[in-house]
Amino acid sequence: MKFMLTDIDDNELRARVKLFGNLLGNVIQKQSGDQVFEAIETLRTGYIELRKQDDVNLRQRLMDYIIRLDPETLTQVVRAFSLYFSLVNIAEEAFQHRQRRHQVHEGGTLWVGSFDHTLKEFHHQGISLKQLQKLLSYLSYTPVFTAHPTESKRRTFLEALRRIFVITEKLYNPQLNKTERDVIVQDLETKIQILWKTNEVRENRPKVEDEIKNGLYYFQESLFEAVPTVYRYLENAVENVYQPAENKTTVQIPSFLHFGSWIGGDRDGNPYVTPETTQYAVLFHARTVLLMYINRITQLSKLLSYSDRMCKISADLNHSIQTDSLFEAESAGTTGAPQFNDNMERFRNEPYRHKLYFMKDRLNRNLNLIETQLAGGNPDFVVVAPALPAPATLAHPCAAVAPALPAPATFARPCAAVAPALPAPTTFARPCAAGYLSEKEFLQDLYLIRDSLIQHGDAAVAKAELQDLIRLAETFGFYLVHLDLRQESTRHTAAVKEILALLTDPVDYDKLNEEQRLALLGKRLSNNPSPNIPLQSLTPETRETLAVFQVMAKMRNNISPQIFGNYIISMTHEASHVMEVLYLAHLCELAGKNGTQWYSHIRISPLFETIQDLHRIEPVLETLFGNKVYNALLKASGNLQEIMLGYSDSCKDGGILSSSWSLYKAQITIKGLAEKFRIQYRLFHGRGGTIGRGGGPTHESILSQPIGTIQGQIKFTEQGEVLSYKYSNSETSTYELSMGITGLMKACTYLI
Repeated sequence: MKFMLTDIDDNELRARVKLFGNLLGNVIQKQSGDQVFEAIETLRTGYIELRKQDDVNLRQRLMDYIIRLDPETLTQVVRAFSLYFSLVNIAEEAFQHRQRRHQVHEGGTLWVGSFDHTLKEFHHQGISLKQLQKLLSYLSYTPVFTAHPTESKRRTFLEALRRIFVITEKLYNPQLNKTERDVIVQDLETKIQILWKTNEVRENRPKVEDEIKNGLYYFQESLFEAVPTVYRYLENAVENVYQPAENKTTVQIPSFLHFGSWIGGDRDGNPYVTPETTQYAVLFHARTVLLMYINRITQLSKLLSYSDRMCKISADLNHSIQTDSLFEAESAGTTGAPQFNDNMERFRNEPYRHKLYFMKDRLNRNLNLIETQLAGGNPDFVVVAPALPAPATLAHPCAAVAPALPAPATFARPCAAVAPALPAPTTFARPCAAGYLSEKEFLQDLYLIRDSLIQHGDAAVAKAELQDLIRLAETFGFYLVHLDLRQESTRHTAAVKEILALLTDPVDYDKLNEEQRLALLGKRLSNNPSPNIPLQSLTPETRETLAVFQVMAKMRNNISPQIFGNYIISMTHEASHVMEVLYLAHLCELAGKNGTQWYSHIRISPLFETIQDLHRIEPVLETLFGNKVYNALLKASGNLQEIMLGYSDSCKDGGILSSSWSLYKAQITIKGLAEKFRIQYRLFHGRGGTIGRGGGPTHESILSQPIGTIQGQIKFTEQGEVLSYKYSNSETSTYELSMGITGLMKACTYLI
């Protein structure tokens, strides 16, 4: 982590590291005995001497000492140093967080990469509020969490480290007396003792389901707090820097922060990621975010205790409450009927609480639907024909859902997450017996409450906890993350080959050249899906490939149209590799032509990984963008093309310098092609943790991209150990997200 301050007094950090070292030493000596403790001290002091001055003889003696240690003692020594450095990281993280808070308290310009420093730079450069508003409307910042073998820490261990971080913060209280401080230090030693006897790594190979749950840790423990805080910091910075000089103009900050995931969707080379696994992932994501909303709604209901005798709510909110009341009265006594009739009477004269209880009930209905599917082992999941039933049979369990779903609005342009204008009261739909049809309905209710509070003079209340919940709902929807799916191109080619060979007018796909393949696939995509495919004749691999698209179709309807991100094709060598995926999606009614109208509910990202692939970007994309069918489907999904660039494989191919130069040229090429064909594009950077895999500080990494290639949007992977390093604590998550967003803002000033 890079923290840009000058003249930092690190005595406090050194003292905290020393405290952790002493406490760990106490624990080891008490729990593992003098022999282990002495071995650790011998190596610790010896290598400190080597760091001060190299000594070949001392280095050899230390190596000989290590070789003579018995396996049990050596294991304890390795664990001790590993735990020590984990504690040092906590001390450093807490120290940096405290330094940032101290700088905020002192006033003045904050660190490079902070919202305050960035906006002061913008203001000094003459960027007006109007231009700033335009810049914010372009932004889309998407970290994508991936499972990776370089992260070996168990969730249990991460939670234990988080507890130590929280306790450490208490020691900074200047009002502590000696007794109180001793109690906190003893608590720290107890928690370190627990860590010493906790296995840091997994004893058994984790299942994909375990990886899915581990990935949720960062949202539950950190990001649900960090996300609204990031927006609050940005809002405060805009007000502090711009408002005094330009107080006649206000800036509306859209929700441009999104999250993606590959955990449960990345099946490239992983046979354990099945269609069932993908369905489990999206259901578990939905469960997690619904539980968070229910908890926050409960807290809001305690807060918004307004009486209708002391304020007048808006007509829209009053109409909504009446509609909810009518539905609840009609559904009383039925399965899933509300269980808060007493509270309905109790809060009859407290309209906000009344509305929030209705909202909580609807969220619980959504949660019950998810829980039922999870508990039943995906009871309605069937790997059957790729030609799905009519759309209505795939609809949400509530009959009120529309059978045809539009393309997700948030991909039409980056700022689509801004709160929409509220419709007239007459357009409020009757609540669905299964709860909210989508996050849009939930957000509509939150906007109603916000606007009503503002109407009767309580804007400050509307901008507090309620606004935080709105930010969360705009960011996480009912899906938590946009789950990307990834598969290797040859799997799609093999599936298309099998299917085409079994049709009534069979085609030998192997004998077609690239031009013929594109023509054939384009023609097939223009027609209705092929009927009566004999599934029993298909290989298990092809049936599974098709089942993935079935899961996509079903979960989009059951949970949210935005639940999936992009379908990533690794080893994309030809334009036909993209068209093959569209054809398979077409068989499951995710893309195609409805009469004269093209539609596409799937967005595809070709992945260019090796040096050779990067060099072939131009012919592949030019052929693809020039294809009339693909162009029509791309426009139907928002005219936004995402291209993924691989850092690791290109570095393995040609080394860091060759990889960096090839990636640079590839981005310039993509920009030129997108401008030529008038296509919006987003680059998806497949970064790892190390420099050789594209890693490094996020702020500087974004600014180092070729000028003009980041068109307001950026998406990048966060892998393995990087997740725990950046997102384990809400304080560090807030810092990391802020640094990335300001990097994106600086890189895109050319747009205004």
